Amino acid sequence: MLSYAICFVLLPFAFGHPQQAQATATVCSDGTADTNPTGPLLEESWADPCIIKLNDTHYSFATNHYRGEKTINVPGASSPNLTHNWHVIDQLDALPFAGHWTTQPDAHVWAPDVNQLDDGSFVLYYAAENATTKVHCVGAATSSSVTGPYTPNSPLPLICPDDGAIDPDGFTHEGTRYLVYKQGHAHSDKNDPTRIMLQQTEADGLTFVGSPTELIHSTIIGGNDTESPALVENPNGGFVLYYVNNNFHQTAYSIEYATAGTLTGNYTKQGALLHTGQYDGVHLSGPGGADFVNPDHMIFMSNAACEFNGTRLMHAAVLQYQGTTVTLRS
Repeated sequence: MLSYAICFVLLPFAFGHPQQAQATATVCSDGTADTNPTGPLLEESWADPCIIKLNDTHYSFATNHYRGEKTINVPGASSPNLTHNWHVIDQLDALPFAGHWTTQPDAHVWAPDVNQLDDGSFVLYYAAENATTKVHCVGAATSSSVTGPYTPNSPLPLICPDDGAIDPDGFTHEGTRYLVYKQGHAHSDKNDPTRIMLQQTEADGLTFVGSPTELIHSTIIGGNDTESPALVENPNGGFVLYYVNNNFHQTAYSIEYATAGTLTGNYTKQGALLHTGQYDGVHLSGPGGADFVNPDHMIFMSNAACEFNGTRLMHAAVLQYQGTTVTLRS
């Protein structure tokens, strides 16, 4: 296997879960071309990545970027292969305008998630700052093209509780659409637990069916050990809810998972899938923000440096399931 070490310089820009990127970053990762996990997949910071595959092309979208004085709400990238040949789509902002309810000119757009609807069109879920309350809420926008431009479906946010909502992620089970998200903001002054919520929608991905269901909640009051959810079906039956533990600027940030026999739970927390450490020669620092092509193939972010410096890079991993236990495929 061909070994490599990665070290490159990143141009300065900032991005959401809001921190300022360093002018330079030494990548804390080295391994082989066949490692699991693999990456970084892009030389550009790619926080809170989502993934969608159309035909033979993978597309990923990420938290906002700042290049000079220009804000890119939702940057995009594509690849013919999940694990290599990624490139940023030049000049693309998939969401040029985040909605009348958001702060302007900078809506602080985080954690986009693109889903294809039954009619072939696309819905983009995202979190942005509410201009009135200054907490993040979940918005939605639609487009006929996977790369947009996406147009907000309403002058109002899709989900906006008093304590905020972020990290939306679409999920489909047996033809029924759902939206999973985090309620409760780590930077708010609320002292309630953060919660992962599940909301059923109509086929349009926008119209709600019934009320949301809480799947799990944080175990530390006022803490931040449940965010960035992603739901998949367990190939062995039941469901796996991936989420992130701790605060994104700490190396203790880690991808955890919980399992349940039914979609709405009860979910049992199983512990960490990935945390700071060495995996097959690749050093991960504060991994988080998982999203899935299918239950076996995951993308996620990890700090560029061995400690948080504002730059997070996209990686990929292949998983295996044994009962309710999930591990990296060996």
